[in-house]
This record gives sequence, C-alpha cells and structure tokens, in this order.
Amino acid sequence: MSLLQTLDDKALLSLVKGGDQRAYAEIFSRYSDALYQKAFSLLKDADVASDMVQDVFLRLWEKREELELREALGSYLYQSIRHLSLNELRRAGRYDQRMDDFARFVLDRSPSADYELRSKELEAAIAREIALMPARMREVFLLRKNEDLSYQEIADKLNISPMTVKSQLHKAVQLLWRKLSGFLMVVVILSLL
Repeated sequence: MSLLQTLDDKALLSLVKGGDQRAYAEIFSRYSDALYQKAFSLLKDADVASDMVQDVFLRLWEKREELELREALGSYLYQSIRHLSLNELRRAGRYDQRMDDFARFVLDRSPSADYELRSKELEAAIAREIALMPARMREVFLLRKNEDLSYQEIADKLNISPMTVKSQLHKAVQLLWRKLSGFLMVVVILSLL
C-alpha cells in the first residue's frame, strides 16, 4: 500500500491543488469506477458514461487551484457526475422517464451497496422533506409509500379522484426531486433504477 492510499480525500485534494499528479491518480482510482456506475445507470450508454467520468476528472484537474469545496470530495464528484448526466438526459429528451424512475425508487426504496453506505443520511433527508409536504400531498404520498396502495385504493380511502392521487404523487416526487437534487445521494438513488 502506498502512502497516497493511506491519505484521506482532503489531504489528497490538497496535494492535487499543488499539481501532484500521483495524488490526482489516486483520487481517480478511488472514484472512477463508482462514478462510471452512476453515470451508466442513469444514461444506459457505456461510451457516454465513460465520457462523463473523464469530463468530471478533467474539470477537477483544470479547476484544482481555485477549487474550494464546502462538502466532501466524494460529494463534489457525485454531484458533478449527476449534473453532467442529467444535462445529457435533458439533451437527449429522457429526463421525464428518469423522473418517473426516481419516483419508483422513492416509493419502493430498493437497496444497493451505495445506498446502504449512506442510507441513514438519505432516509433523514427524505423524512424531513416528507414532513414538510402539504398535508394532503403527504397523506397521499405516505399511503402509496407505506401501505403500497394503488391510485384507486388511495382515491377510495380519501374520497378523491384517482387523477388527484396521481397529480399529488407527481407533485410530491417533483418536490422531493427539487429538494434532494443538491444532495449527493440523488445520484445513488438514480443508480438503482
């Protein structure tokens, strides 16, 4: 094990800021596979996902001297790959489908290795945002999420139309998407789809 492998991300980033290419290579080694997996899970295109990872690391190197991170390096890299991937999805017209996929994840909460690593943070963030939803939206969302009721079953239970249920769920997912999009775990969430 090399000395660089024992350093934390903050120390490596400090070396990278000074132009240390070996520290940069260590960061690449630590994160490139995970970032590729995230990009690929979003984009479903190996070549584009690989390009996105290269772009993230190229930008890291190019901006190394002025880079001041308020969050952990991993968070910064995940946010970067998310932004590039979502921009590509928008450009390719696949953004709405991925929003639907995000909604399914929030409702199903399927596990993955990355999700498990940060699940407590994510669950807390989701719970906070659910608690802040308007009462009816929260009620519809929780019936779907916790009781796995169909649109019709929720409509019958709340004496509203199935279209209102669908609309409230769509708004709830959009709200969560907006509120959590800055949160690094959105990438992890989307990687499960």
